[in-house]
Amino acid sequence: MRAVFYVRPLLRPPVPVRRLTVAQARIFADFADAAADGCLRLSARATVDDVRRLGVQLRPGLVLALSDGQRMALAQVVDCEACGARHARLLSEPAAVELR
Repeated sequence: MRAVFYVRPLLRPPVPVRRLTVAQARIFADFADAAADGCLRLSARATVDDVRRLGVQLRPGLVLALSDGQRMALAQVVDCEACGARHARLLSEPAAVELR
């Protein structure tokens, strides 16, 4: 007797990739609202709205472009034991930029 095997393709259709400019992908952050450990809090209402709009999951290690409307900086999401993962450590000093 011959065995018959049916193989289902494991490939999924490609997920569409959205190409965004830095201005479109920036997330609001209040640079004056730093935690005691020097991390920026990512709990402001505008920050949460931007994260939802972009469909981003805040997980440790993720690098974000943060902006307060006048300055922009790169930051990495860190896992703060006492405060959860809604903090980011600055990777660069906030620089003044003209955002359109």
